[in-house]
Amino acid sequence: MNKLYFIQYPDIDPTLDQKIKSLGRHMIMGKGWIVQSHLDAKSIHTFLTQHNSSITIVILGIDKTNYYGRYAKELWDLFN
Repeated sequence: MNKLYFIQYPDIDPTLDQKIKSLGRHMIMGKGWIVQSHLDAKSIHTFLTQHNSSITIVILGIDKTNYYGRYAKELWDLFN
């Protein structure tokens, strides 16, 4: 089952951007990413930091049953 995550990191890293995109459906939101993936947060972290283990990054799970707001349709499509 696919889960949703918010991923954020402070630096510019094109390699990391490409890896995030490869995880599955995604959307840039503010200064982070919303990503749909079947992996858990620790596995995502391991995958994303293979090229640089000292990256400062946070990966937060999103509760797909508890959300509300107004935003682009593409965001809400990730919840389905």
